[in-house]
Amino acid sequence: ASSLLPARVRPIQLSGPFVRSQSARGFTLLEVIVALTLAATLGIAIFSWISSTLSNIERIESHTRRETAVANTLGFIQTINPMLQPQGEQELGLYRIEWSAHLVAPIRKSKSLTINDAPGSYEIGLYTVQTSVFEGKVLAAAFNLQLAGYRQLKREVQGEK
Repeated sequence: ASSLLPARVRPIQLSGPFVRSQSARGFTLLEVIVALTLAATLGIAIFSWISSTLSNIERIESHTRRETAVANTLGFIQTINPMLQPQGEQELGLYRIEWSAHLVAPIRKSKSLTINDAPGSYEIGLYTVQTSVFEGKVLAAAFNLQLAGYRQLKREVQGEK
């Protein structure tokens, strides 16, 4: 049984363009191309993700600026009396506010709170106020709201008519 085996077994040496010898070190051209392709693909994906993220951040900041401008404008517009200031313009920080009020219902005289059915000392009216907010020359927001307008009536002095 021992005569069938060779006395010494030698390893088989492979040769060819894709087989490296023990002394060869480094990367083949194919390995370099594959590595560069993977790096480029990864780089494009990361760049796309960063670009998308920056775009979303810019959009969110723009929306936040607009919402802040609208909130500040609402706070200001609610301080005006549309019966006495039916239209106007006001600078508010970086923004310019323009408004125009239009009567929605006929003006009425108020009623006294102390004497039943006695006339009050005010005229009141309901107005739709069209409001525009500009950032520089660019329209940042536009909206309508309804506000009550009022003015005090002249009181008659006793003895005068």
